[in-house]
Amino acid sequence: MLTPYTEKDSPRDKQSILDKRARTTEGEIINVPAAELAAACARAEGEAKGEAEAKKEVARKLLALEVDLAVIAEASGLSEEEIRTLKPLQ
Repeated sequence: MLTPYTEKDSPRDKQSILDKRARTTEGEIINVPAAELAAACARAEGEAKGEAEAKKEVARKLLALEVDLAVIAEASGLSEEEIRTLKPLQ
């Protein structure tokens, strides 16, 4: 990712960061507003946390059904170590 800066008018001026510049898969350089980039990152982080919680919930349900750890690991995508730290749903 490329970052454009404002030009300094004098050596005492501070340089500020503008929108981020990114290269598309076709090679085109585009400007991405910093606020949009921050929102997209926050959205992706939230989605990742939600997916992780969903995997843990599946594992807890399977633990409550006394399913073998190896099967739970395969079904949930969690490691057996991670599963051992979970408490089964009642």
